[in-house]
Amino acid sequence: MLVMLILCLNEVCPSILEGNFSFHLYTRMVDLKKLFITAALTSFFPSYNSYAADSYLVYNTNNIAVFQVRFFDVGDGPFIPNSPQPTESTWDLNQQQKEKILDAMRYWAEVITPRPDQLPAIINVGTFDDVNAAGSSESVTDGVITITQLQGALNGIDTGELTFGSHGQFIMGKMDFDHIPYVPAQLPRSGKTDLVSVAVHELAHGLGISNMATDLAGEGTFTPAFDTDMPFGSWTAHLRDDNGNPARPGQVILCEGCNNSWDPQGFDVRLDKGYFTGKHVDEVLAGAMPGVPVRMLADDGSVDDNYMSHIELKNSMMSHQDYRNYTTFMEAELALLQDMDYQIDRRNFFGSSLYGDGQTLVNRHGYFLRNKQGDGYIEGQYNTATLGVGLHVYGSNNHIFQQADLLTQGAGGAGIRIDGQNNTLNVEPGTRVYADGANGRGVMFAYGKNHNLIQRGDVQALGAKGVALSFDFGNNLLGNDVDYRGSWIHYVGGQVATLLPELQGALVNNADISGRVAAKGAAIYISPNALVNNINLLNGAQLEGNIYSDYNQLDEHGQQRLTQFTFGRLANLQGQATDQADPKFRFNYRGNIEGIDNLALSTRGGSLRLMVTTRFTACLSHQAPRWLATAIIP
Repeated sequence: MLVMLILCLNEVCPSILEGNFSFHLYTRMVDLKKLFITAALTSFFPSYNSYAADSYLVYNTNNIAVFQVRFFDVGDGPFIPNSPQPTESTWDLNQQQKEKILDAMRYWAEVITPRPDQLPAIINVGTFDDVNAAGSSESVTDGVITITQLQGALNGIDTGELTFGSHGQFIMGKMDFDHIPYVPAQLPRSGKTDLVSVAVHELAHGLGISNMATDLAGEGTFTPAFDTDMPFGSWTAHLRDDNGNPARPGQVILCEGCNNSWDPQGFDVRLDKGYFTGKHVDEVLAGAMPGVPVRMLADDGSVDDNYMSHIELKNSMMSHQDYRNYTTFMEAELALLQDMDYQIDRRNFFGSSLYGDGQTLVNRHGYFLRNKQGDGYIEGQYNTATLGVGLHVYGSNNHIFQQADLLTQGAGGAGIRIDGQNNTLNVEPGTRVYADGANGRGVMFAYGKNHNLIQRGDVQALGAKGVALSFDFGNNLLGNDVDYRGSWIHYVGGQVATLLPELQGALVNNADISGRVAAKGAAIYISPNALVNNINLLNGAQLEGNIYSDYNQLDEHGQQRLTQFTFGRLANLQGQATDQADPKFRFNYRGNIEGIDNLALSTRGGSLRLMVTTRFTACLSHQAPRWLATAIIP
């Protein structure tokens, strides 16, 4: 049996569903075997002439062609099923847009280790006129298991006749896509719709992240129930309701806003606390949550008729939330794909992750190059994965002592990423946190408020555009006109919105630096949407690279919110700045300091030598010229 699933980037899929498109329009029985199907099948679909002039192979790091991506321009014919007629492209993607979609495919080619028998997996890509995007892959079953055709291709399973010559399809609408060249980055870069992230999201639906549920009373009636006409796929089989009960075929789904009558045997998500669980997910979450959250409701409280077909970790790129500032799958999301039977070397992309709250963690897990077997690190050698992360902190109110080296030179890689709220990170003496790939980030604080940094180790980002210490919410991959956030900043639809609790404070309270901080792009970067209350350079600090602060916001009294940038405060035994002066403080710095709207510089003790071109508000404990060439303070 074969079923067509289409899932959208936003909450609704308008014109592709104009004919009341049903998830059950196309069905076919096939005999699934791991290597071959012995009997050829006749296509269910009528014959259509389709020809994609643009076709590209996408290779993984082992030079294996994992995907063949076929772009359908206007006039190339149908590329994705629809009712009553299959869909053809209504406009042409330009070459930069096509290349960005290929970049998204390269991400998946690197993440998933495919079984070779059915490669390359063929992906059709076309366009429609809606302000949205959607991804699909037909489901096939032998009556025992159900997989998508794309799942089959990547797992060495022949799933029979292809759909318009492809294993998976996605369709791109007229969104306000970014126009900047793609550079792998941990955060969305442009403020417009991030095309690469959209493509990564849509292909993931074809990988099987889609729930097998439909409306009993017809499309749009909000009467969801789990399907009965085929076995569950690997996503639906792992779903649990608010009470930890698994989904069952034919079971009605109970939710706030759903129109199903009460059924004591129903799948009860009236609290909207459903989740995906599995062995690998449990390993990553380590008890922090019962599983990876899914939702029935959208951000505004309305029913999302994709019915638990997205991953609702906070701000996730694979969520249906209005604000998303991840450009890659988190470790728990990769674990979820492992539970769906994909081969993924998770440790190649994450050294470790912390999803729990209120923990004290002495982290001795390092991050290095993987060995050829993919079962261990080669200590001391740089990891090379694109967008790899040495340590990710998702939870809140944690205190982390980093005591193992984290070494990455993969493009867009990061040593440590901090989200959540009120986390304190200690980089211990002798610990190296190196993100030396292009656009690397040594230590990055990416969301929340009231974090703290005690940097006594060695942090560097010596690749092109590298940043050693980054204080930056980034942008919303859907576009900042949808939802834009930062320290004391919240806009929705371009209008000032109610400040969320996690935005009512500085991203970082104190950054105490007595170790080395070096970068090619910026040693310290404070973005336009991130406030750091205090940066304290203590005895032993070494800065190599420029300092940039772009934050420019007023408080409720009309006063500038400033970053106090101090030199020469005395450190306590834990490396934290005290209010006392340190007469032994010695610091030499050559570079640029920019922060005319935000930085207030002052000295407390010792001696300071600055050889800089600089713009800041106040300097060295007295009002100074806005431009300063050289300062020597004995």
